[in-house]
Amino acid sequence: MMLRWEAQGNKKTQMSLDTIRGVAATCRGLVGLAKYLLRQCDLEYVLLGKIQSDRLEGHFGHLRKLAGGNFWASSRQFFEGEAIVRVKSLIWLSGYGLSTVTAGMHPVSQQRLENDQRAVTEITEYAAAASSDDPAQDVPEGTQQALHHIAGYLAHSVKKIHRCDECRTLLSDGLRAQLVTVVAENAEEKLVAASFTDLLNRGKLLQPSELCLRVVMEVCQLYRLLVNSQSETRTILFGSSSPKNVFRSVVQNMLGDDEELKEVACGRGHKFTSNILAAMAGALFNVFVSNHVKDVNSQVHSKKRKGPPTRTSGRGVDSDKIRKLTGAS
Repeated sequence: MMLRWEAQGNKKTQMSLDTIRGVAATCRGLVGLAKYLLRQCDLEYVLLGKIQSDRLEGHFGHLRKLAGGNFWASSRQFFEGEAIVRVKSLIWLSGYGLSTVTAGMHPVSQQRLENDQRAVTEITEYAAAASSDDPAQDVPEGTQQALHHIAGYLAHSVKKIHRCDECRTLLSDGLRAQLVTVVAENAEEKLVAASFTDLLNRGKLLQPSELCLRVVMEVCQLYRLLVNSQSETRTILFGSSSPKNVFRSVVQNMLGDDEELKEVACGRGHKFTSNILAAMAGALFNVFVSNHVKDVNSQVHSKKRKGPPTRTSGRGVDSDKIRKLTGAS
């Protein structure tokens, strides 16, 4: 009946497609449930008005709370929340307390920590040998523009969370002007790298300092060296229990020995390598890994398409990203 109602196409009485499908699925489910109860449970009649899904909806509401209150939670978040509920139920039924479970997991945590430290040592040795044998390659123009924008984001993040005002000035040179004039030996290169940020600037973006730009460039080159498809460190890094902490330690080992960075400190004597470098490495790792996951997902979805996109449409993953960033219609 609901499908016939939808096929009539009356706009005044027409419901949305999701509502139609939901009502149709509910009706079919009630019919199937009634048949099961009458045939398998030896019942003479079934009151369909007494059948309700409050328990089921309450359970999914609890799972949504575990997913951060997100109503449109993904299937992965539902499975993770279900695992948490089951583990807590098993702990409660077994009579163990959370402190007992934590004490029992201590040897496992210690073993993971030792494995991560071993991974840090192996990756650091590989990166040191590779950087000495093969000098750093030039960063492409598009990557320079993106890294320049990321450097400003890092400066803004440190400015919000770091309590020392003197340390904040190490990463930013204040608010970025709408029109930028660059005077340096490589002025043309800097102007090209800053053009992407100027397109997005509405007056409140920070101008990253030379120190911030240098660290971002070096960390990016180190990340590209480690996650190269031909390198062994890719498996070691992503196979560790905490890849972010491993990468952060590798960055501190590689850049912490730099004589120029060792001497950098704020007016209060806080060292850059001990206070800010680790936080920058962790934030950059999140950005790089997030972009890597998006690229992989884009490749997977592009393979699922039935055919190549037509030229007349002018739409694609890359073109949509460009329109979103530049504000073009």
